[in-house]
Amino acid sequence: SLEIDWGDGSTSSVSAGSNVESCYSNITHSYSSAGDYTITITATREGKGALIPHIQTWAIQEGLPYGALESGYDAMLKSIPTPLLSIGGNRLDYSFINCFSLENICSELFSKNQQLTVLNSTFYNCHRIQIPNGLFDCLPFLDELHQTFEMYTWAIEIQGFTPINRRLSNGIPSGLFDHNPNIRQFNRVFFNCNGIPEIPAGLFDNNINAEAFLNTFRGCSGITGSIPSDLFVNNTKAVCFQGTFAECTGFSGSIPENLFENNTFVTDFSETFCG
Repeated sequence: SLEIDWGDGSTSSVSAGSNVESCYSNITHSYSSAGDYTITITATREGKGALIPHIQTWAIQEGLPYGALESGYDAMLKSIPTPLLSIGGNRLDYSFINCFSLENICSELFSKNQQLTVLNSTFYNCHRIQIPNGLFDCLPFLDELHQTFEMYTWAIEIQGFTPINRRLSNGIPSGLFDHNPNIRQFNRVFFNCNGIPEIPAGLFDNNINAEAFLNTFRGCSGITGSIPSDLFVNNTKAVCFQGTFAECTGFSGSIPENLFENNTFVTDFSETFCG
């Protein structure tokens, strides 16, 4: 069952019974006036912990491109100050895709979902998001990241819509992946995040099972300074660095001479520094 406080003085109570998905998919609420509202969801499921449904924050906003509502723009969600309730599964793909206004998420966001193994496109096109320290610390089984923070051009450069910078407004926290030794893929994780000022030293030090860095930083033109010389020193199982630093035009200095010295199983260096 769910108890929902919509933040405007109204509440909803929903009992799912045996048909959870059908019941939760029909929960809607309309606000009488524009404003910021804090939605509080309390969910219980006897014997199986707490469950939370998918949330969509549709809004008709002047200035959003034509077709935005059909394309999946959750434009009004601004913050997630408390952990997500348990989803009972191992994936949170596309959960906050196109949440243009989402800026603040709590560092314990996934603390009730420590079984998660895949976070593909979870924060795709979240242009204002700030990654908190320790976001993934509670996910020891995390296995795959694909397009997790990717910013994609087509979604913000159509129909005359004025885009905000495709960026991560606080960069990449040091030690972001320190507690995730099982990640195998870092494909397109920071693709087009042009607000990243630097790559933290030791970012992948503990990811000893990583195999692919396909387009990981492609299009991150805001990165200045040098690539840490030991960035991939412990990723001895890596086989793919295709496009890893392609279109990163802000680097200063030369490519570290021994950057890939320990990556002896690599079969694909195509476009690694293209553009």
